[in-house]
Amino acid sequence: MSRRIITNFLLPIAMSIHLGCARQPESSSNDLTAPHQPAFQSRGPAKTQPLRLLQRDNSTKIDWSTSRVDPQKLARAIRLATSYLNQACKPSGQFTYCVHQDATQELKPEYNILRHAGTLYALQMSHDRSPDPRTREVLIRAANFLQKETLAPLEKHPELFAIWSLPEMNHSGQPAQAKLGGAGLGLVAFVRLEQLQPGFSKLEDLRGLASFIRSMQRPDGSFYSKYFRSTGRDATWHSLYYPGEAALGLLNLYRMDADDRWLKAASAAMMFLASSQEQSPSVRPDHWMLLAATQLKPLLERDHSLESRASLMRHVRRTCKRMAEDQRPFLSNPQLRGCFVEDGRTTPTSIRLEGLLAALSILDANDYRLEKQLDEVVAYGIQFLLRCQVQEGPFQGGIPCAISFIPTGDEVDDAELKRRAGEIRIDYVQHALSAMIQYEARVTRE
Repeated sequence: MSRRIITNFLLPIAMSIHLGCARQPESSSNDLTAPHQPAFQSRGPAKTQPLRLLQRDNSTKIDWSTSRVDPQKLARAIRLATSYLNQACKPSGQFTYCVHQDATQELKPEYNILRHAGTLYALQMSHDRSPDPRTREVLIRAANFLQKETLAPLEKHPELFAIWSLPEMNHSGQPAQAKLGGAGLGLVAFVRLEQLQPGFSKLEDLRGLASFIRSMQRPDGSFYSKYFRSTGRDATWHSLYYPGEAALGLLNLYRMDADDRWLKAASAAMMFLASSQEQSPSVRPDHWMLLAATQLKPLLERDHSLESRASLMRHVRRTCKRMAEDQRPFLSNPQLRGCFVEDGRTTPTSIRLEGLLAALSILDANDYRLEKQLDEVVAYGIQFLLRCQVQEGPFQGGIPCAISFIPTGDEVDDAELKRRAGEIRIDYVQHALSAMIQYEARVTRE
């Protein structure tokens, strides 16, 4: 089949990769009550004000009206982050994976191909926002690297294609393996690239990636996370984020190749994520699930799958509330205000913002209280990311692992974070860039 055939399937794709320097986030049981204030006001950007605390009885409540984001600073941050990633792309299409603001820190040789695909995802969003020849060239060069160096069939099943994590590239010491999330994010990147360069991928290759995802799915909708060449599917390790990444990839392909197999597999994955956590007192902060939900919800409505739609939206709401609660304990701390974890890391904040901003686009009309609450949560989160971004020097536009070294009392974790606080990795930047672009689109929507 001609590579150009793909273009006949293309439809505009609206979507909004992998947690970086991050420990498992803590949860909070506090509830949030938040009167809504617009993020931008027509008279121009408001000055950032000190956070006000309202004392009522024996409780402390937040005055959310102090939350503001300067649109000019936001636009500049987006440009700087995009420029950082463009400059990080080598002639080969591989990115400079990690740098450190402290030149005395030794960096380990490593490369995570999923984060490479995730960087494509963010740069595609940036190019959609503001088409730029340099970003376009970087996207094509980096996608060529992904395609030529890592896309290959399974030896025993040549009809199935995977994105391979190779030991000579990642320096992990592990054998070559195909990760479920790699196939999902690879699909996202390749499908989106068809808008930029029609015919870049063969439709058979994209279907092969989607078929690999289906081959990794169990009857209940859950997945195996890894496939090894020698032993096949592996059940000894499970990723929190791979199922959502896989569903997002399938749904992106379905938009251009309306094969019910892709929709059914994505829907089964999302329904499993919802049902498996329904009885749990808390839910996982899964931003990829929320991103995939933005594409699945209208399809469930189209097909009148009301029960599945209701289950999906219950899970979306619970996930949003849990994410919002993660931020609350740090709002009275000027340095951590807007962050979602106690040690000041950036990526846990960025990914929650990506998920919350995606969810805001699909909340129902009767979710207006939750919507108001989340609008304030994401405004504080964006403020935090803007404070973290490197403003000048050779790493301008980069997003470090943490705003600074903030010890938590855990000796092992603190030693690691102290070493990595000033580290800048491509996934730290891409998650922040994606969140900032989503936020700008929300507050400037008509």
